[in-house]
Amino acid sequence: MELDANSLEIQLSQKDQDSFNFGQNAPPGYESDNSKSNPPTSSTFFRTIKYAGDTTRRSYRRLMNLGEICICSSSLLVILVLLIAIPITMIIIGAIHFNDCRLQRLIPIWLIVSGFLTITKNISTFVERIKSRNDNPTGNKILSVFDSFLTIAIIIWFICGNIWTYSNYSKVQTVDQSKDNYCHSLVFYFSFWIITSIYILIILACLIFCCTICITLFIPTKK
Repeated sequence: MELDANSLEIQLSQKDQDSFNFGQNAPPGYESDNSKSNPPTSSTFFRTIKYAGDTTRRSYRRLMNLGEICICSSSLLVILVLLIAIPITMIIIGAIHFNDCRLQRLIPIWLIVSGFLTITKNISTFVERIKSRNDNPTGNKILSVFDSFLTIAIIIWFICGNIWTYSNYSKVQTVDQSKDNYCHSLVFYFSFWIITSIYILIILACLIFCCTICITLFIPTKK
């Protein structure tokens, strides 16, 4: 009976071992994984950092380029709006208040004509640039002559606006319409600030030009 019990225990232990024997389907052991996998070296670590830095710099450059494009586009849009909106506003104000300036009846006329001349000048400049790309010398000469006469007319008319507006600045009153020195506040002061803003822009352009010349002449450039 003792032999039978011992043989039974040996058979059960062999069955238990066989039940835990997975053969080829056995899961990989921890030691085998550690023996096969290589730990990360310092060169791999520094290559990873360099790649991350290069990616960040490329993204930064892309953002900077996108920002420059947006700024340029916004600046061009503002300039186009000003070139179109201001002359149209001059025409509208001059037409609405055509008879509302007893002090100097030519100020509303100055606004209307200035608006038309400015719009015509902008259209002429735009067409001239398109024609210059098409290599049409005859059309370019005609547009150049027309543009020159238009520029002279704008300058002369601008001087007339200076005389009519600045000479009456101390005489104008905008309250009593029955008096001879009455002029609508929007007509007079809009004309005044249009002319004054043009002088301000001319002064700023001259200052920028002078600063550019000084920087070019007195600051040495690297060879």
